[in-house]
Amino acid sequence: MLFHKWSTWRIFLLFLFLFKSGYLWGGQKQINASIAVREMYDDNIYLGSTMEIDDFITLIRPEVNIDVKTERMDFRGGIALNVQRYANESQLNTTDQIYTLTTHFLSSERLNLGLDGRYIKDTTLETELTETGIGLIRTIRKNYSFSPSATYTLSERDSLTITPFYTRTNYQSPDYSDYWVSGVNLNYKHLLSSERLSLIGQAGYNYVKFNPSESIYEGHYHNCQIYGGINYLFSETITMNFLMGLRYTNSKMRYWWYPFIILYKDKTVGWVADTSLSKTYERGSLTLGVRREILPSGWAGQLETNKFYIYFVNKFTERLQGRINISYYKGEYPRPMGMEMSDYSYHTWHIIPTLHYYLMKHLAIELNYSYTSYKSTIHSNRNTVFLGIRWDGQYLWE
Repeated sequence: MLFHKWSTWRIFLLFLFLFKSGYLWGGQKQINASIAVREMYDDNIYLGSTMEIDDFITLIRPEVNIDVKTERMDFRGGIALNVQRYANESQLNTTDQIYTLTTHFLSSERLNLGLDGRYIKDTTLETELTETGIGLIRTIRKNYSFSPSATYTLSERDSLTITPFYTRTNYQSPDYSDYWVSGVNLNYKHLLSSERLSLIGQAGYNYVKFNPSESIYEGHYHNCQIYGGINYLFSETITMNFLMGLRYTNSKMRYWWYPFIILYKDKTVGWVADTSLSKTYERGSLTLGVRREILPSGWAGQLETNKFYIYFVNKFTERLQGRINISYYKGEYPRPMGMEMSDYSYHTWHIIPTLHYYLMKHLAIELNYSYTSYKSTIHSNRNTVFLGIRWDGQYLWE
């Protein structure tokens, strides 16, 4: 894989080469760069239930994003590092890495081609916990994703988009199963004459394969789903998306129960949904949403998850800005219990408010608090707070 062979700085230099070379010629070029230094206190660094270990952590986060726009192309690339140094638990010292790439190319008047890619190296208590609500024991996680797309404009009011995708997740701990996901989504959109309401139809298929681990011999599942819904523009500042449908999942797992191997087969039908309501205004935005879907996990099985979330951003004054993210997850997953399979449930809360106070145009003080509550076979709480300083700058070229 590219990220095993190339250093962070080589990838950064590649972005700069593309940025300055003829491959990204013309149009407007923009670089956004930032660096933040933070001191954090974490009262439960392992998200433990019986023994909670706290520590102070020094964080250094440099980030560079490149954006190039021409008449026919939009290219965006980003690199972010998060250097973490623990005061006492020094064995946890690590450097998280996030690389992103998004590009769109207007091949013709009707055909728009796209490409999205992402690589994340962090722990199971970072991105995976906040994006899925899954509370795995702390270990290093690497996630790769790649998704090309093609959108064809059938008419002034109709468009068709096909999006193949591939993701792969690897865990350092042998307790969890590495897995990969491949599939394709097909989306049809029709804009009604009012130009406020769009009808949406979507169908998708994905295949998930789990690698052997301490608990599983092998496993996979097939998942098909179909959605129908609308996108409605109430006004220039209020938008609603509503999608609901059905899914069919066919899974086959072989679990270890020494000296036996348990064969588990299951075929299920359920409902899926993705609904959100967004409001933008002069000083910020507010988004409310609900999502129900099937996700894979390091537990080697499909998770049926329900997510409820609120995102709020506001500019209180010219100097003071704030945001708050609130999310709640409720999910179920099958796990072996001796020779039997049992369904377990989990509940996860995230509450994350953040304040930025700008001392000057490009320099701000940051204050962040994060609360996590995870309840499954165990019940854990975690509180973190950090104070930091952040510099950011923007550079433009024509």
